[in-house]
Amino acid sequence: MDLKQLQKSAPVNIASVLTDILIMYFCDKYTDLTTENIIYISSSSSIFVNYLGQKLWAFNTTSKNVIKQFIKFLAWEIIFQLILVTRIVIYIINSINNYLKNKTTKEIESSWFYNIVSKEEGKYVLHKNVSIIIKLVIKLLVYIFIDLPMYHKLFN
Repeated sequence: MDLKQLQKSAPVNIASVLTDILIMYFCDKYTDLTTENIIYISSSSSIFVNYLGQKLWAFNTTSKNVIKQFIKFLAWEIIFQLILVTRIVIYIINSINNYLKNKTTKEIESSWFYNIVSKEEGKYVLHKNVSIIIKLVIKLLVYIFIDLPMYHKLFN
């Protein structure tokens, strides 16, 4: 892993993550969209912020093949962010929510995880903020170990 490149791309990643978090938060607060749809929308938005930042700031490239480069980037991001990461996040959240379905109110209220769940429509589910944290941790790991080496090949 190239630590200098990681350091250079950190502000871009932070902007992309903030875009993701803010869109997840506002969609959850002001719309009736499902968690799954919110995750897809926020991930899609952060992809565009990430592309512009990686191209113009982190790798500072002015390639003439912008369309070809964007298509490759978009294909990569769709595979790893919209499909892989999003499906992993949804699987984890759904698994936790299914686990909570089988617990009684007394079991949940006396458990260590009581503070990370909320009651929605009479059922306990993983709190939205915890869902955001789970998504961000997975995105960070994928970014450091998979995306950054790929960006290096794509933008150089």
